[in-house]
Amino acid sequence: MAILKKDYDVTTINLVGHSMGAITVLRYLLKPTAVPVKAVVLLAAPVNDPSIGSDTATVFWSELTQRGPRKKTANYNYLAKRVAHFPTSISILNVAGELLGTSRHDGSVAVDSSFALRSLLRGRIDRYQEMLVRGAGGAHSMLHENRLVDQAISDFLWQD
Repeated sequence: MAILKKDYDVTTINLVGHSMGAITVLRYLLKPTAVPVKAVVLLAAPVNDPSIGSDTATVFWSELTQRGPRKKTANYNYLAKRVAHFPTSISILNVAGELLGTSRHDGSVAVDSSFALRSLLRGRIDRYQEMLVRGAGGAHSMLHENRLVDQAISDFLWQD
């Protein structure tokens, strides 16, 4: 990022992350950056999952309440302890998927796990938006192949 700023005069960036990449983006935001982040798009972010990066036969699910998830995982607690370090002048679009006939998950990540970020960032950042994609296009690996999601990302990042 420092090279982008120095050599190419980049003054702001947007970040997009899917699954574990979304967690990488969130953790990146917790540290001072050479180039300010303007907007972030997260796809199927396992914010409140017990194991990051590995799929299991059963999708972890913890009910999301107004105060946050009932059961809080180590990853959620890590973000919660550092939430004051999130940049406040940032916009986030948080996209989750839900396969029909499931208990609200995309095959890998529960909707309530992704949307647990809401309870961490409520009132702390400029703009927070959620999008739920239902059906076959809401499958974990299909979220970044879905034309409706692509359009939503484009609208979110490049709106004037």
